[in-house]
Parts: sequence; structure tokens; C-alpha cells
Amino acid sequence: MRINSIPQLPESQQPEATSVRKAGDPTQADALNQGADVATLSTGSAQIESLKAQLQALPDVRQERVQQLQKAVNGGTYQVSNQQIADAIFSELFGAPPRS
Repeated sequence: MRINSIPQLPESQQPEATSVRKAGDPTQADALNQGADVATLSTGSAQIESLKAQLQALPDVRQERVQQLQKAVNGGTYQVSNQQIADAIFSELFGAPPRS
């Protein structure tokens, strides 16, 4: 199959020209008035960085909890049900708790 000519779109269906504007550009207000697309970044990134810093400050291992469990295991008072074992195995294999 051979195409000899490329048909032109009617004038009413021609795509509009777009332009890129820098943040703080005084013509940005004009773009809003003309209905142009404008992207604005949120200020939440500072909050995210703060939360990340708080998370990094937390210890990877809760040493107090580990000591409690070691004491219970060594004392013979640590009890685990078959369901808890099965749930832990399932979670380890599939990365999520089983559906109840």
C-alpha cells in the first residue's frame, strides 16, 4: 500500500502551539489567564525530609524488646501458637499476612 499524500487537518482541528515557562516568570500569570497548563511543586518536600531524618534516627533493632524475648525463651515461658508460626512462614514467603 502506498500513500501519495498526507491529508491536512481542517483549521479548526489544528493542534495549538505550547510553550515552556520558568517558575517565577512574570508571564506565568498571563498563562493562567489564557488557560495554559502550569505545574506547581508542593512545599511538602521539607516535611518529608524531616520525617526521613526522624526515621533514620530510630534504631534498627528494639534492644529492649529483644532482651524481653530472650528472657522469655531462656526461661521457657515463651509460647507461640501454631497459627502464629503459620502466619510468620506465610508472611516470610509471600511478603504479606494471609487473608483471614
